[in-house]
Amino acid sequence: MGKVYNLAVVPGDFIGKEVVEEEMKVLKIIAEQFGFAFKVTLYPHGGEYYIKTGELLSDSTLAELRGHDAIVFGAVGHPELQKGEVEKGILLKIRFGLDQYINLRPSKLYAGVDAPIRKIHPGLPDDYEITVVREGVGGLYKGIGSYDGVVARQEMNYTNAEVERILRYAYELARDKGQELILGFKSNVLEYVSAQQWQLMFEKMGKKIYPEVLAKYAHIDALNGPMLINSIPQESFVIVTGNMFGDVITDLTASLFGGMGVGASACINPYGTSMFEPIHGSSPKDYGKGTVSPVAAILSGVLMLKNLGEEKAAKKLELSVVNVLKQGKIPDFTINSGVPTKQQTQYIMEEIKKRTQ
Repeated sequence: MGKVYNLAVVPGDFIGKEVVEEEMKVLKIIAEQFGFAFKVTLYPHGGEYYIKTGELLSDSTLAELRGHDAIVFGAVGHPELQKGEVEKGILLKIRFGLDQYINLRPSKLYAGVDAPIRKIHPGLPDDYEITVVREGVGGLYKGIGSYDGVVARQEMNYTNAEVERILRYAYELARDKGQELILGFKSNVLEYVSAQQWQLMFEKMGKKIYPEVLAKYAHIDALNGPMLINSIPQESFVIVTGNMFGDVITDLTASLFGGMGVGASACINPYGTSMFEPIHGSSPKDYGKGTVSPVAAILSGVLMLKNLGEEKAAKKLELSVVNVLKQGKIPDFTINSGVPTKQQTQYIMEEIKKRTQ
């Protein structure tokens, strides 16, 4: 047996539990085929656990998570709790506490997937991809502000160091992919954060350090609507943006490329512990029906394998998912697909086994 990776698994609430269970089945098989293994530590944290114990995520638990090679995350959120309470207390605490400043959210076209963007731009190839690099721990989500009952204030706060490191990652990703890089921000209104900081640093970095990367700036509102809908580049490209803008635009790109059920994401600290999760929520209304799609969670597993350096295993797992989708076995990623959750996983596992023979 080769390397053993220590995984912290946090299924969370409702369908988060269901999709992570399926993801772990697939990861176990792919690990066995490529000669490595996972040592799994299960963490029960989520809304239900908080209701029972009063604990969201303690500092000691966060310290434990830091000691793992990666975190597999499902989804958190509970209807009996105040909206956002468990998300901030668990998900954001992990992101901020482990300095996972890169939120990587790729959206890719897959053959067999009924993606709305195909109807808008019918000429796009099956492997067309928009990769959003979202800054994950700064900006408005830092929570700097106040409310006195009359006036509310929320600061979009970034240090130069925070901006530099996310821009550097985005430039290097675009360079390695051979793709155009677009900074999406709001320089016509946000004079200090956007015009004087993000855009100037973006342009200087491109000229001085990454002149080989085709790079440009676009207003985020134009990028988030007219550009994606009317004048999308014909070649795959990378978007880099701030925390809040990235949160919004990735929901749109996911919807255009097939929905939340196919959206994978990675919260990366290149020098520490990273976390991998589907972008959909906990969806209490769909829990227990056995019809949710595990594909987004499984594709998040692909991102994790890449991050761990298991490139061959990642490539094979993604190709197995692609082949299942191409065959039309999973017609869509809604609860009305007609294909039970466990059956979708079974199709993918069969494809993995088939490709080893």
